[in-house]
Amino acid sequence: MNSLRYNLLTEALFSVVPGGQLTLPGLMAALSRNEVTSFRALRAHQEPAWHMFLVQLGALALNRANKLSCPESEQEWLDALRGLTKLYPDDAPWCMVNMDAHGPAFMQAPTPTGEGLWSSDRQRDYAPDSLDVLITSRNHDLKQAVAFNAPPEDWVYALISAQTNEGAVGRGNLSISRMNGGFSSRTLVSLAPMSGASKITDPMPGSWFRRNVEVLLGTREIVLEGSAIDFPKNGGTCLTWLPMWDGESQLEVPELDIWFIEISRRYRLGVAGSQTFAVREGSSKTRINAKEFKGSLEDPFMPISITENKAFHLHSENYPSAFSYNRVVDLLFSGNWELPVLARFAPTDAQDETYLMVMAALARGQCKTDGFHKRCLPISGRIVRAFGPRQKELHEIASAMVAEIGNFKFALKASLAVLAGDGKTTKASPDEMKRIDGRAARFIRDFERMADEIFFPELWLRFEAEPDAANEARAVFVRKLHAKATEAFKMALMTVPGLSSMRHRAQARATASFRRIVASKHPELLSQRFPQDTGKTPPQIEGDQS
Repeated sequence: MNSLRYNLLTEALFSVVPGGQLTLPGLMAALSRNEVTSFRALRAHQEPAWHMFLVQLGALALNRANKLSCPESEQEWLDALRGLTKLYPDDAPWCMVNMDAHGPAFMQAPTPTGEGLWSSDRQRDYAPDSLDVLITSRNHDLKQAVAFNAPPEDWVYALISAQTNEGAVGRGNLSISRMNGGFSSRTLVSLAPMSGASKITDPMPGSWFRRNVEVLLGTREIVLEGSAIDFPKNGGTCLTWLPMWDGESQLEVPELDIWFIEISRRYRLGVAGSQTFAVREGSSKTRINAKEFKGSLEDPFMPISITENKAFHLHSENYPSAFSYNRVVDLLFSGNWELPVLARFAPTDAQDETYLMVMAALARGQCKTDGFHKRCLPISGRIVRAFGPRQKELHEIASAMVAEIGNFKFALKASLAVLAGDGKTTKASPDEMKRIDGRAARFIRDFERMADEIFFPELWLRFEAEPDAANEARAVFVRKLHAKATEAFKMALMTVPGLSSMRHRAQARATASFRRIVASKHPELLSQRFPQDTGKTPPQIEGDQS
């Protein structure tokens, strides 16, 4: 049995498109040349953790090597990565398996347990997905621990996902420091160059990696000077899996580099024959003593609450994503959040280019996950640059648009409550609106989904328009919302079940309620009839004013 296995620096473990199998420094060189389009074995929820890891690692290595730009050769990256672990000429910290448990392995801290770690009475996990951050209550939606005989890169992705993104899961399994509490989540918010030629809605891994690494290198001194935390300018601990960890000792924040890569679990990988396995040890304390910071640790990807100085926590929603239009407006424009350095316009960014504002996180609750959420929002460099000086103007326009959507949403909710109640009343009470069941509520979600699709293109148009054109743009937006709300309402008229004997009364009164509420908020729409009827809705409903 070899004492060291799967060296990420010298073995081609990563399968990418195009390019085949690459070493870690070879991969970082290919990313710097923008020659990678995807990672074959990477699961969707692992993408943010993988990108954040690569960016932090690249910035740490190049900073120690006194470089300000990404090299494009594998040898230069190899030298830079080895510069982070000069005390380990055998590359132990870069090997997935190191059977000497007193020494480090990749993303695995040394343990005083030593050789006893490999005793036969310890539970072993033979599938990398058993380590990952997903928590499922039943084994029918996403199967658990099924990736047996997985290739090494699956273990790498699972380790990075768990060690840098994990929350608290039971006794002895504590959370990372870069989130606000054990049941929170680490959120990625970052600008990424957009490939205009292919008009993709996902960033290219290479250009995104290079942009973020070089922005970090170029802003390091400024961020260090403005930080409330006394991070060392040089010589801080970069890789938290190098020092010994007995489950009780902790690393202190002021001894860490500002871009430190952390671990949250005492995992060790071993090899039996040709099969890789993992063993676990619990910890009574987190790896880093950072509870008082509430996740506010200068994470280059994490928004921070300005009033409470704590990390952003993503709450899941049924529609359509936790990063829906109203949450994005609050996050980007309200002034309640300090955007991370990688989400801001950088001196090297071009205002004439189009970018993607990438927002991603795994929503988490107490011992559960509430889905992986991601949104890539196209946005011009001119608008990103305006976030600071004209942020208030952006927020005023966006808030007005959110209120306009709310008006139509209320009209739908009130009229569908009348419809679901078989038209017993002509005006639904607040309690009746709260009791709308899923058969009717889904049409409100459909409307919000349609509104979400047009929200930001309309916002950018109104923001950059002249005053007269902005007024016309507002009127156009209201008419679009009216058409989409009407479309959702007409679908509800045809499909929401009710008493057949009361069907026509319910439809007529619901239609009257919808039109009355819309007209009270937007009287200019009073004379507008519904869009051309499909023939499925009873024609007498359309003109009913009862």
